[in-house]
Amino acid sequence: MANLDADRIDVAVGMISEGQVHHKVRPLYRFGFLSLFNPRLLGVSGPLSLDDFVRFPHILTYLTGVGPGVVDTALAKVGRTRRLAATTPRFATVPFHVQAAPLIATMADELATTFAAQLGLATSPVPVPTEDDRHLDAVARFL
Repeated sequence: MANLDADRIDVAVGMISEGQVHHKVRPLYRFGFLSLFNPRLLGVSGPLSLDDFVRFPHILTYLTGVGPGVVDTALAKVGRTRRLAATTPRFATVPFHVQAAPLIATMADELATTFAAQLGLATSPVPVPTEDDRHLDAVARFL
């Protein structure tokens, strides 16, 4: 936002959650979450129950390596936790790990649906409500 204030750029598009009162920040796109899993390796099908969701290990994409994930925050609100088998900063590898091992990955709904169709995996709604505070600025509307 400093570059905007200094007139070095005219528009910023990204995951922007903070700004000053004079910044015009709007959501450009919102997404939900789905869990991606291999039903043959987990031995479950259909929507995952909360008990199944926390019983199986998870793989988490951690770009920053900081703080709990959206799912961890949601699980804490209902007094549950999940077990992480692995974390990776490489998002594109996650569906292949899920295809090869009994893991659950939670990701943006459109990506999960695409990966499931291409790799013979299954998706399920996350069995706890997640707060989707991830968005991009509404540059298209603003302009």
